[in-house]
Amino acid sequence: MTDYTPDQVTVPSFKDDTAADVGLVVYYYPTDQTVTPGNPKNPDTPVDPKNPDGPKYPAGVDQDSLNRTATETVRYVDQNGQTVATSSRQTIHFVRTATVDISTATPTVRYGAWTPATGDGTFASVASPTVKGLTPDRSATGVMADAGPFPISLVVTYFPTVQNIDLTNTKTTGDLLNPDNPDSPRYPGGLTAGDLQMTATRTVHFVDGFGRTVAPDAVESIHYERTAKVDFTNPDNPQVTYGAWIAVGTNGFAAVGVPTIAGMTPDRTIVEAMTFSKAASDMSVTVVYHTTPRHVLPQTGGSVATTTARSLPQTGGTTTPAPTKAARSLPQTGDDHESAASWIGLTVLGMLLGLVGYKKRRDDED
Repeated sequence: MTDYTPDQVTVPSFKDDTAADVGLVVYYYPTDQTVTPGNPKNPDTPVDPKNPDGPKYPAGVDQDSLNRTATETVRYVDQNGQTVATSSRQTIHFVRTATVDISTATPTVRYGAWTPATGDGTFASVASPTVKGLTPDRSATGVMADAGPFPISLVVTYFPTVQNIDLTNTKTTGDLLNPDNPDSPRYPGGLTAGDLQMTATRTVHFVDGFGRTVAPDAVESIHYERTAKVDFTNPDNPQVTYGAWIAVGTNGFAAVGVPTIAGMTPDRTIVEAMTFSKAASDMSVTVVYHTTPRHVLPQTGGSVATTTARSLPQTGGTTTPAPTKAARSLPQTGDDHESAASWIGLTVLGMLLGLVGYKKRRDDED
């Protein structure tokens, strides 16, 4: 049941000297007066335009109180905050109704909820504009709902499309292009410190004929570094290209002297220096040592003299010195018994062959 409120609480007293009939009218109005967004009221406007002395509307039911516009603004800036494209703006018109209680001397106002005048109260997605040489940290702003006429401000930050990476700003897989925006493009792999530096090594081994180490290895190294470029033209699939490997210092290996080892002869006396026009790879060099052969010469009095000589291979893998003039000499006093026996045997054999030849000649003469 609707409550009503009179336009006056009491009828004022008055004196009528004419004794004529007097007629008074008291108007009743619904206690709750509804004010719509399409028909707002200014303060002190009579509830009943025909009764200027009746209840009046309070403040808060005018046009601005019942109609409002929400705005979404998207700004496009670079890393320094400088504008790189025209801002995007969308608006939604919201409305609400008001209920005015005129039952009291000072009317009060109750408001209904803000509702969009049309549509569902959401801002449409806005694609980020293309800016030459720059890539935005988001390709578009998503659809956004506005629960009331609240202003929304968004910022899209643009970064250079090609990012230069070196050892001072390495990246791991998945790092954000914009660390402040979890939805921004991400860096691919291949940009860690391990991807941007390497060491080339040359190892010199010193071994004998059986491959056994006869001296510590000599190890030299060259340190290289390179840069990388990441192209975010396709933010979902950024591409990496590398610069050339650059040597830190001299791009080469120094000469290595071959150590001296008593009783052994190396197959080279030095490992040559090497320089490169491009990056070198790991390599190894092997220096092989052979035992220095010794030649034994018999001497008078049983002493032994040794000289270096080329050996001739013999059955069984042993080596026998090549014959020399000294080796063909007759054995001398003090020579070992084996050498003397060999000489005597040869002498006897020669005498026997001579006797056989003499007897044959005599038989022929007879």
